[in-house]
Amino acid sequence: MNKRIEQLAIEAFFAESTNGDGQKMYTFGEDKMQKFAELIVRECADIAAEHDGLDIYEEIRERMKEMVEDTISRNKKFQEERQARVKRLKELKAPDIIVRTEEMISKMTLAEYEIYCRECEEENKKIKAKYAKSNPVQKSIVDEIYLRESRLPHDYLYHSSDIQFELAIDPLSFMSEEDYENGLYQAFLEHAKEIYRYRFWQRFGVKE
Repeated sequence: MNKRIEQLAIEAFFAESTNGDGQKMYTFGEDKMQKFAELIVRECADIAAEHDGLDIYEEIRERMKEMVEDTISRNKKFQEERQARVKRLKELKAPDIIVRTEEMISKMTLAEYEIYCRECEEENKKIKAKYAKSNPVQKSIVDEIYLRESRLPHDYLYHSSDIQFELAIDPLSFMSEEDYENGLYQAFLEHAKEIYRYRFWQRFGVKE
């Protein structure tokens, strides 16, 4: 019950706003509270269909109490963890933009954070698509990716770790930082990684 209602809340009645830094924030919109009430009533009706007698009211109250307590507990844990990250970033003297972003996240609930991540992902896709449109793929760079893959020795670290594989390919040594950050050649890097894993499996019979 908890997960279902929480997800419906995310999709149906969070309102978007911005904070002082222009960052998107999400809060409950009062005009949509009626819709939330309808969702709760519908959920309660499902519970009622499974019970007879007056004990249904106690059952509904207990389930609602569990949902609220669980949500509060998980939000508190999430915020405490993010606040600890803010403290650590400040100790490390991280750039202000990173600290401010983390401070913003530390004030969010899990539901708000999920929406924020979804929005960031969509925005990131748009940015990469726009970049790809203005920066065509170069055959020489694609060829270099596959050439480097073919020359890699059989090493379990390269096989089992995405990070170790990319470090071995070293894409920033033959493509621009902008191309790399915008994922212009990411599909080719992923394909090269699958080829390497297949070669490793053929040699050692290990897939994972």
